[in-house]
Amino acid sequence: MRIVIIIAIGLLLSACGGDETQPEAAAPAQSGGVIPQHQLDAMNKAENVEDMLKNADAQRREQVDGAN
Repeated sequence: MRIVIIIAIGLLLSACGGDETQPEAAAPAQSGGVIPQHQLDAMNKAENVEDMLKNADAQRREQVDGAN
């Protein structure tokens, strides 16, 4: 019974080990820095949305001011 438990624990520990063949784990970030490129792309996209919302707000304010 003790051998079965030891084998089961050994299998569980070996299953928890990292896979060395994954390209994400082996390759550094393409941005050349600490932040991965996909996160930089998401930040740029969010900035574009922020600019679009600011422009829409400015247009709305102009419409409200022009109506009064």
